[in-house]
Amino acid sequence: YTSMIRDIADDNERVMGIKEYAQRWKNKYLVYKGVHDESGITHKKLANVSGLSPSALTQFISKTKWDGYLTYRNVGREKYYYLTEEGEKLYELLKSR
Repeated sequence: YTSMIRDIADDNERVMGIKEYAQRWKNKYLVYKGVHDESGITHKKLANVSGLSPSALTQFISKTKWDGYLTYRNVGREKYYYLTEEGEKLYELLKSR
């Protein structure tokens, strides 16, 4: 139920600007750094460089995938992650903090 309530609350939140988004996810800087440093990084390698378990990374991506900062491509059973143009701006903002 907690997850369901959080999802509903997230849906009802106003759209965040990039600065608010950076503040909210500043503890996930290493995810964005990993994708920035190696565009097309695999899920397993990104989990490793970000210090997250593969399942924790999946949960983070699920929460944020519609925000427009990260994108991915499936090839077979593997996912490859990329930063969007807005994702690059977010990374630079996170890096400067």
